[in-house]
Amino acid sequence: GGARVRELSRLSGAFIKFETDPPRMVVGGTQKQRKEACRIVGEWLKEIGEDTLPLDVSLHGILIGPQGKRIKGIEAETGAMVRFEKKPVAGMVVRGTKSEREAAIGLANDAVAEETRGEEVG
Repeated sequence: GGARVRELSRLSGAFIKFETDPPRMVVGGTQKQRKEACRIVGEWLKEIGEDTLPLDVSLHGILIGPQGKRIKGIEAETGAMVRFEKKPVAGMVVRGTKSEREAAIGLANDAVAEETRGEEVG
């Protein structure tokens, strides 16, 4: 985590921090740096979407991995945020830019294929 914040700071020159109570992003720096940071965040938010990879609940554990290691690795490598749902459709829900979502879904498909090779799935 934090790669996006570091990138935002690098691109805008602004200082970025997050507070939890109340939840908010604090942007410091010159007026020009703050405006640029806000513009960049606005552009990023336009790109954010969500996709669901239908995935039987029995396969969720394969992707989560021991202590969440595999899914944390997928999130770190792709920049996407991932969660698992059982309803309304069992699957892996991926949030991020289109390229982040595609990369995360690709890694998930590869992991499931690797772990279930030769097994009956579903």
